[in-house]
Amino acid sequence: MSVWREEFPGGYQVPREIELMVKQGLVEDTSWKGDASPSFGAWLRDNRLLRLWVEHPNYARREGSAFRYTLLVQRGFTDPPEEWIVGTDDLEEVLEKLLWTIQERGREPRWRLLGPA
Repeated sequence: MSVWREEFPGGYQVPREIELMVKQGLVEDTSWKGDASPSFGAWLRDNRLLRLWVEHPNYARREGSAFRYTLLVQRGFTDPPEEWIVGTDDLEEVLEKLLWTIQERGREPRWRLLGPA
């Protein structure tokens, strides 16, 4: 079972497209205990972490952001954001930016957060 499912059972409804990206190894489940929402990430060539935060679908239950999806870059898991890429409620928009950033700036070969695939 993924960390996000264990930590956020209350209807977060992470889109299937993101779950598929996890299964394909494009991103990792970077969710952790105490986080405001589930997150998914990929390491970039400059050793910074591209991270997608997925807030609750119900605006009133969101804790970390007014947007459903927030894509940013940070130095490591616990560091503050260094670069804001997009905040949006549009799944297609955030996935487009996520895939473009992985393609343009991601590690080659692609390495998983917990070691080689």
